[in-house]
Amino acid sequence: MAASTASNVGGRSAELITDRLDKPVTDDREYRVVRLRNKLEVLLASDKNVDMASAALAVNVGSFRDGDTPGTAHAVEHFLFMGSEKYPVDNDFKSHIGSHGGASNASTSPTSTVYHFQITAADGEVKEGSTTPSPFYGALDRFSQFFTSPLFLASTLDREINAVDSEFKLKYQSDDRRLFQLGRSLSNPDHPYNGFSTGNLHTLRDVPAEKGIDMRAKFGDFHSTHYSANIMKLCVLGKEPLDTLQQWAVDMFSDIPNKDLPQNRWDDIPLWSEVQLPRRVYTNPIMDIRQLRVSFPWLDEEHMYENRPGEYVSKILSHKGEGSLLAYLKDKSWAASVSGETTSICPGTPGVLTVEVGLTELGLEHHEDVTKIIFQYIAMLQEDPSMLAGFVAESRQLADLAFYYRQKTDSRTFTSSTCRRMMTQVPPKWYIGIGNRSTEFDNDLMIRALGLLQPDKANITLISQKYPGTWEQKEKWYGTEYTTEALPESLLADLWDIFKNKTRPAELHLPAENPFIPTNLDISNTTDAFTTPRLLRLTAPSVRSWHKKDDTFLVPKAIITASLHHPAIYASADNEAHATLLTELVTDALQQYSYAAALAGLHYSVSLGSRGFLVYVSGYNDKLPLLLDRVLATLLRELEVREDRLEMLRERLLRACRNSELRKPCLQIPRYEPWLLSADCPSASPQRLDRQLVPGLEAITVDSMRGFREQIVRGLSVEMYSHGNVTKDEAGNVTQIVEGNLRSATVEHNDQDQAPRQLDVLIPRTLVIPPGVNFRYTETIRDAADVNNCISYYVQLSPSPSAPSSSSAPNRTEANENDSVDPDLVAKRILRAKLQLICHIIRPRVFHQLRTTEQLGYVIRTRLITSQGGARGSRVCGFAIEAQSEKACEYLEQRIDAFLVTLTSSPGAASDEGVGSTDNSGKESVLDGMTDAAFEAEKKGVVDKMLEKSKNMSQDSEKFWARIRDEGYDFEQAEKDAKHVLDITKQDLIDFVKTHIAPGSSERSSLAIYLRSHKAASAGQSVSEEDRTTSGQIDASSHRIDITDVRDWKASLMADVGPRPVQDVNKYFYDS
Repeated sequence: MAASTASNVGGRSAELITDRLDKPVTDDREYRVVRLRNKLEVLLASDKNVDMASAALAVNVGSFRDGDTPGTAHAVEHFLFMGSEKYPVDNDFKSHIGSHGGASNASTSPTSTVYHFQITAADGEVKEGSTTPSPFYGALDRFSQFFTSPLFLASTLDREINAVDSEFKLKYQSDDRRLFQLGRSLSNPDHPYNGFSTGNLHTLRDVPAEKGIDMRAKFGDFHSTHYSANIMKLCVLGKEPLDTLQQWAVDMFSDIPNKDLPQNRWDDIPLWSEVQLPRRVYTNPIMDIRQLRVSFPWLDEEHMYENRPGEYVSKILSHKGEGSLLAYLKDKSWAASVSGETTSICPGTPGVLTVEVGLTELGLEHHEDVTKIIFQYIAMLQEDPSMLAGFVAESRQLADLAFYYRQKTDSRTFTSSTCRRMMTQVPPKWYIGIGNRSTEFDNDLMIRALGLLQPDKANITLISQKYPGTWEQKEKWYGTEYTTEALPESLLADLWDIFKNKTRPAELHLPAENPFIPTNLDISNTTDAFTTPRLLRLTAPSVRSWHKKDDTFLVPKAIITASLHHPAIYASADNEAHATLLTELVTDALQQYSYAAALAGLHYSVSLGSRGFLVYVSGYNDKLPLLLDRVLATLLRELEVREDRLEMLRERLLRACRNSELRKPCLQIPRYEPWLLSADCPSASPQRLDRQLVPGLEAITVDSMRGFREQIVRGLSVEMYSHGNVTKDEAGNVTQIVEGNLRSATVEHNDQDQAPRQLDVLIPRTLVIPPGVNFRYTETIRDAADVNNCISYYVQLSPSPSAPSSSSAPNRTEANENDSVDPDLVAKRILRAKLQLICHIIRPRVFHQLRTTEQLGYVIRTRLITSQGGARGSRVCGFAIEAQSEKACEYLEQRIDAFLVTLTSSPGAASDEGVGSTDNSGKESVLDGMTDAAFEAEKKGVVDKMLEKSKNMSQDSEKFWARIRDEGYDFEQAEKDAKHVLDITKQDLIDFVKTHIAPGSSERSSLAIYLRSHKAASAGQSVSEEDRTTSGQIDASSHRIDITDVRDWKASLMADVGPRPVQDVNKYFYDS
């Protein structure tokens, strides 16, 4: 539709650009693109079934406009959340979002800044003309004020600059960030890419103070200068009709000032100057990684959205099948991975094409040979670019297929990705689909593109801790050690000779035709469809097969998940090491075969689950059984354990295990709680830390691996689930593929007389912390340069069916459905309901208090833990508040204690009604001071989140597989738990907090996990006097019992009973 139609809404007009957008055949949303009177372009999406409404706005300004104060754009992004003239309370937006089950975030890139949020959508079906306000309306109004009248409050200035600095420090030891910044710092000094985008205290506080710069005024000037409606794009997704969404957009966003700014462009400034190339950079990473990166200046593809040569050249360089770069380098044991990628820098500046090779130890020694092989492949492509026409045509066919059957993603992903796409040059009709579309092959353009990949334009980076010389320089912002040199003349000459000499290794060639492209895309009838999975009747006692025919998404796809159980897999750390390496060997052996399948939309994984091996295949159901059969055959029978591959993969796993302890502490700490609380006994599957697998990995030989596999295949049992466009009969055929591979493996190992193993062979159990006991476990992190400490403040809960309260009796609906309700099951549901509600209340408030107000650190999060220690069906559950900071762990714990005290009127055991409504400081407590309406809104936010519909088949399958995996088979868990949430009274929750959560409670069970920096560990108890004063009188950490020997400590605890089905499994059969 032409852009000439205008619609008047509330006296103000919006120009209709189009309401005819290309979209997937399964997409039932309505779309409209309009332009407001201030030239703000808006994509409206109406989805009557959406659970979470969302909006995202992108503005065409980012860190490239920082000027002489690096981090300015990033700091402005932070400040816009901190209050506006209409909503002056600095936490108002996030409080509104959080209380309605939502989330928000923003990101700053070199050329744009994107803000986005999601929130519970309107209740029920929204009628045209409805005037009932929704949480989305309130959120959208608050959101719009970011861009019309932000306050840049003086009271938040230091706080937000500190937040930016915390984000900088969070990633200071991250190799990804350090290498990214090194690449920027070694680019053309005249290009803004050469700058530093994150910002820190030095750039945003110290230097400006020395120069007399008022940073609050500067941030305001940046916003008023660079934030203009004509360079913004807005995407709005809601349950409301398009006309309603358009009216909201017009009313709320038309007042954003339009300064008619030109698009930000950087023409005629090369990313690398002529004197910088060709060159080689050696750099020293934090982790033990080995990579070779070869980069070239590429095309500026800003207007090439219909052809995108970089996409196809990247795909062919990344190919893993026969004839590929990777296949050739793997055969020489030089590489473990190869990828190609094109990166756009900014409008007006040519992009970059990079080939990245993950080197083996031998490959590191031969890095120049690897470089030559890369150029051999490039030279082959340059000789006849028309060879790529067939590959491009096939890629287009698969991309079109992927687009037409693309399913929905979560709301925030949709709006943020869409407004980013709107910032490009693609026409509006492709705003939701250009990422998967292209036109015919352009041979002349491909010749021009490939011609850019010349030896004298190469920027080569070798990343390794092993370097024969000395590190001559340090990068300015992150201190990364590196050395640069001009590309040696001898190597440059050899590379030019490759182009002159037409002799190529015969092993390098383009891929063959893809055999996995689906031909049958029919949707099966839904006569088998049930609302929850059903069991197939089988003769094999060692296999339990579940099935659910999809009747919601109606795409020609399926997902098959199979858990292969065996008690020996986790019987020892050595066995787990063997099993882990075996999954790597299988994946490695299948790489060439499976890559063609992946290009055709079929994916698989072989990993370790809670009971043993987990095999997962997904994609178009037409060819899915072929992939499943090949994966199982390789795992159980056909894998050839080769010495060279075992050594390479073992070495890679060992490096991964060691590198895992160099990650940020906040990424390490979630592993400790399941490790500490999983029972170490023959009938359980203990959770081990990566370092515990190292001795076992080091001892593995080819013979021991072969022996381990033979032992495992003799006694496997299987629980599997077929979901999607698969009928009951087809699910039976898939099950026969699994059974057939199990039988063949048994026969191959001369065990045809082996008795079938019963399914239930392994019972994960959780250790229970006694009531009233508070433990502490402390470790020092391995990275001596990381100054961050991290705490996980974990509270454990378990049901007590013998202690009913107003909400602990079976709710009326559940009792009527099942007169013989299991009281233990009901108690478990009630516990989960209360836990989810209190976590929902805690999460935004503890974030605001500890991060925003107290500025303890960038990472403050609350984790709901319903699966303890690997025992997913356990009755035990809990939550953890985690904080990463330079502050001492003791101090962090004290501040968490202080926050928890504010939840109710006083710490300690539950008391009668009539208790005062203030905490020890005299301030009104969170729950006592909460109005009934606010409390009901919190409950509704929890229920809405629990009952949120699956967005796609993958989410639907995972929802049911989670209930199969935990062996409770409670397929209606969310619905039943939600009913219990609605029954909770405010007094119920107050009593719950006082009994189970309050720091002073004699009934509370908790575990504090400290990961200390070397600096903190050497200082011992390092709470400063200032911090000690701030923390007040609360010092619960001093009453904790330290865990000095983990094995002895585990032996002293009782284990929970473990998972059990909510009803007799026989009741799930189709014919029951």
